[in-house]
Amino acid sequence: MTALNPLNLLIVLLVLAIVAALVLTSGCTFATPFKGPGYERDVGVTLQGAGDTVIVVLTQAVLGDGDRGAFSKGTRRVMDSMDQHPGLIAWSVRREVFGDNAWTMTIWVDDESLNNFVYSQVHRDAVKRGMPAVSQTRFYSFELPADELPLSWDDALERLQEAESYGVAPGYRSD
Repeated sequence: MTALNPLNLLIVLLVLAIVAALVLTSGCTFATPFKGPGYERDVGVTLQGAGDTVIVVLTQAVLGDGDRGAFSKGTRRVMDSMDQHPGLIAWSVRREVFGDNAWTMTIWVDDESLNNFVYSQVHRDAVKRGMPAVSQTRFYSFELPADELPLSWDDALERLQEAESYGVAPGYRSD
């Protein structure tokens, strides 16, 4: 058996390290902090006019082969605009590091505020430009007692999965 020269050995080890890192991080996700104009971590919901219950909206986008740059750019524009939408309490975005899944969680005082956001120009533009990159979407909204915020991502994803298993996602509102 022929020994590898040091340079080739280094290249083999580097390739193995990269493959191992990709395998180990394939299921890794990161999320923005739960934040917004109507929420303080130590206080809870602070938005004037918020009631005892809030509306939670969960979305999942599975990215396909389209222009992911347009999807990411639209997502960034929406994120940058979030605190300007009346009735928003808080929000968070979650993304797989090396995967195709992205999720959003937004918390609203009422349906009117939610609908105004959905039909806002920044959101409509992001959907229009980003949808070619999306192969699948799921949406689920429900009411939650305001004092149960923040909702963890584990809880949010479990609710999204349960809704789908009962045949109520995508696009279902449970009150």
